[in-house]
Amino acid sequence: MIRSISQVRLLVKAFEAGSLRPSQWNHRTRLVLGLWYAINPCPQGPLDALRRGIAAHETHRRLPSTYHAGTTAFYLRKIEAFAIAAPPSLGLIDLINALLVSELAKPQLHLAPIGFPARNSAVNQVVFRESDFRAAQSRELRATAHAA
Repeated sequence: MIRSISQVRLLVKAFEAGSLRPSQWNHRTRLVLGLWYAINPCPQGPLDALRRGIAAHETHRRLPSTYHAGTTAFYLRKIEAFAIAAPPSLGLIDLINALLVSELAKPQLHLAPIGFPARNSAVNQVVFRESDFRAAQSRELRATAHAA
């Protein structure tokens, strides 16, 4: 369970520096990072930010590359769709914790090493629309600014 925005920021900072501990590099962490980059605008876009962070992590830990653009894009789209479907009044921490108990976080949906959930799974029933994502992103930015 995520308890604070500072906890998320520390996780993001460690990810970007490539200094996550091996025990931190798991599906739940990747979901949190995906949501963070989906709702926090960055110049290179969320997919590239995740790619760079994964590369930094693997380089720092001297791991073979496990990055797969299709897998990352798949999960990012599902995370974005999850955020869009969430009630607008949900704050970031509650949104993250809802994601961590959602269908996306279930073990049978993990991609190990590369694969996709079954076509008929609940995860694949979500439809992503760019305009909806921008609206959700705008709501989150307003809520974050209001909370600060």
